[in-house]
Amino acid sequence: MSEHVSTITITNDTACLNSVRELVAAGIQQSGYPAQFTNQVMMAVDEAVANIIEHAYQGVTAGRGQIRIDQTVTEELFQILIEDDGLSFEAEEQGDLDIAAHVAQGKKGGLGIFLMRRIMDVVDYSFEAGVCNRLILMKYA
Repeated sequence: MSEHVSTITITNDTACLNSVRELVAAGIQQSGYPAQFTNQVMMAVDEAVANIIEHAYQGVTAGRGQIRIDQTVTEELFQILIEDDGLSFEAEEQGDLDIAAHVAQGKKGGLGIFLMRRIMDVVDYSFEAGVCNRLILMKYA
């Protein structure tokens, strides 16, 4: 299989998550990766985009912010690049989560970054102040 590249731009509306899921599912299907791979990667990408909608565009009317998603799939690699112009965050402050303590405290949210790091082989976040946030998620076959 050669490299397959797809791009979509969505708004900061959770209704757009279905389009993101369709993009991921189509990319994985074209790659021939196993179904388990689809579910895991879809969960990680879904968490990433949902976090952007909820946190980067906090206080912004749904439909006003734009999120660009570039997907590159080869036989060896599945990569998603997500860019937005919402608020940035300090990724370094999001240390390793003690999942047992998190559950014991009865917390239900806050697992997005934890899940992304567990599922994907690479989770790389960067931002250019006032320009854009970039999140790269990679999973090797």
